Amino acid sequence: MPRVSRRAPLRPGVLFDVTEVRRLETVRKDFVANVSHELRTPIAAVMSAAETLRTAARTDPAATGSFVEIIERNARRWRSGARLAGPVRIESKEFRLAVDTFDLPRVARTLEFHEERATPKRMRMSAALPPQLPAVRGDATALERVLSNLIDNAVKYCPEGAAVVVTAEDLVASSA
Repeated sequence: MPRVSRRAPLRPGVLFDVTEVRRLETVRKDFVANVSHELRTPIAAVMSAAETLRTAARTDPAATGSFVEIIERNARRWRSGARLAGPVRIESKEFRLAVDTFDLPRVARTLEFHEERATPKRMRMSAALPPQLPAVRGDATALERVLSNLIDNAVKYCPEGAAVVVTAEDLVASSA
């Protein structure tokens, strides 16, 4: 006896390749995560400096300049909407470095922005820079941003009591 199939009849259909849609969803999620991170870091630094400034203004007026500088630098960084779109700008090849000459100790002060969050974890934050370190040509803001992200991740993911040390060396002088 012939076997009879009880399956539904085949019907024509349309297939769509959703690979690109999925990739764009991933890019969007990554972008949102990066924007969120880029906002949190300067906001935390500004809040910390403002709170310390409020106390320091009464007890140590000479220290206020340093905290005002932290607030101003992070406010500029935060205000710069183009910085939030960094990953998108890099991928689209629109990213341009603002090359200038600067001192590395200025960039190493990025540690100060993270000290308040590192203190409860008893983390030690320091910069170990040679005294005769020459000025550097590059984009100080971009380097501060990279260093800030690295320090932020160290504070988040290193165990309690860890040491975070920013260091540099003059490779030209050491090879001579």
